[in-house]
Amino acid sequence: MGRWRSIVAILLCLSAAVHAWQLRWLCDDAFISFRYARNLLRYGELAFNRGERVEGYTNFLWTVLLSGGMALGVAPETFSIAMGIAAYALLLWLSAQTAQQVLGRHWLLAVLPLVVHQHLSLFATSGLETMAFTLFVSAALFDFSLGRAPLWRGFLLLALAGLLRPDAMALYGGALAGMLLQALRTAPGSRPAVRRAAAAGEALRLLRLQAPAMLLFAAYWIWRWQYFGALFPNTFYAKSAAQAYWRQGAAYSAAYYGSYWMLPACALLVLLLALYRRLAAKERVRQMPAASSRAENACEERIAPVAGALLAWSLYVVWIGGDFMFARHLVVIAPLSYFLLARAMLWSVHYLREARSWTLALTVLVTAATALRADPYRFQPSRNWLWGLGIVEESAIYSRTGMQRNAIWLESLSPLIQRSGARLAFWGAGAHLIYYLDPLFAVEASTGLTEAKLARQNLLQRGRIGHEKAASVAYLRERAVDLSLYPPPPERDFGWNRLRLQGMPADFEIIRYRPQVMEKLAEHRELQFVNFPEYLDQYMKRNHALQELQRDAMHFEEYYFAAVSDQARYRRLQALLQAAER
Repeated sequence: MGRWRSIVAILLCLSAAVHAWQLRWLCDDAFISFRYARNLLRYGELAFNRGERVEGYTNFLWTVLLSGGMALGVAPETFSIAMGIAAYALLLWLSAQTAQQVLGRHWLLAVLPLVVHQHLSLFATSGLETMAFTLFVSAALFDFSLGRAPLWRGFLLLALAGLLRPDAMALYGGALAGMLLQALRTAPGSRPAVRRAAAAGEALRLLRLQAPAMLLFAAYWIWRWQYFGALFPNTFYAKSAAQAYWRQGAAYSAAYYGSYWMLPACALLVLLLALYRRLAAKERVRQMPAASSRAENACEERIAPVAGALLAWSLYVVWIGGDFMFARHLVVIAPLSYFLLARAMLWSVHYLREARSWTLALTVLVTAATALRADPYRFQPSRNWLWGLGIVEESAIYSRTGMQRNAIWLESLSPLIQRSGARLAFWGAGAHLIYYLDPLFAVEASTGLTEAKLARQNLLQRGRIGHEKAASVAYLRERAVDLSLYPPPPERDFGWNRLRLQGMPADFEIIRYRPQVMEKLAEHRELQFVNFPEYLDQYMKRNHALQELQRDAMHFEEYYFAAVSDQARYRRLQALLQAAER
């Protein structure tokens, strides 16, 4: 890399890092990993609830790193943002280096669009492993594209990416398949038998190079299987990843590529130019010198693993239904997409006309189109866009100032929650509540991410991805939950089972009333709820119709008497029922 090009690349990396810092945010899902990391440091257990080994995260290496940061006294909120931005800057530097080696003076065509890519900047933070995962994946496939690094190193990087997120193996499989197909297509020899033998030899060589990566990933997988007692992470079962969700996946991909429309538009242009080349220049291709032909074959050989990985990942994202976070799964392949597209566009343009002005025009157009994307959330950031399947722009929902404000006053409640022994359930956007309140026990009730039994229940109807296996009130009571950090549904909203926490936009639901827990909570002036024993005393002083009394007695039994021994009030209620029946 030349001196001036290095200076330009460094300035681009720094400006992008500053921009990512300005956009920094934390998504709610990150707080699940934060709790796992804290419990690993506290108790030496990778567990959401102490003593329960359920793999409710999908980012093992990221969680371990967060725990290491906490051991050094750095909060995971800060540490995750710092690691994400560092990974983002390294990714851009690596992209610039690779582009300069492959594209020469036209390297900015593959790098400038990444600098202005809004969602690469956004997911440089978020608290999740997204940018670190993108860095490892891109490093591996850039290695393959250069054609000089040992292949085993690229596969080892993909295996390390698998420790960050197991679905890296989709990229691994796609890259390997691309190499094997290319080896079969370009096998030397004039006779079929010779070509098959050469292809088989190359395939065996490629498979032997997998040993370091496969040993690493297999060792990790066996350990986690023994530790958690499940073949796949609990999130695999919670999100029903074994069941294809093509419609949601297609909507997710359409939303992303509709926003970053220049990617499919440029890809279509390249295909049309390639078709023109094939139809209009057959004679020139036929007369191409042998050296040029070999160079073109070498280029195809280096592109094959990148193209195979991109195709495999795209199909994987559609298969699983994408995600509820807009663009999150597809920014992973953004650096590779722009790199591959830049190579294809340069090849097409230079075939038509060798002129630097063409490249400059392309660089400006692609960069401007990336920066001026079509934003489907411009006016309604949290709306369920595209067929109502719940794909949202989460960075607009979790504002930095709002999360910081919540952290301060929720942490002030944490000692009280712990002293009371309250067992909590949280739904959807409630993981940060659990992290800051820090209860001894909590249940993820919207899909069972941290609940093995809930995650494995049958999925009767598809809905918003990742939020389809909600816990019933019977399940919450089976798990001895006291409070649900979500309003009661209309059929269960009795008034006396609501808890009001000042500053929260909605009330919470009391699942079961245990006096020893609720008396502790009553010490905090910002917590307001109905004292149920007093309410019950007043209730039994009034006259009630038989049907009303029977219905209420059933609710009282589940809500109060099943959780506490209060024989005096129970006998009075039974006496009222008997009197009404007579």
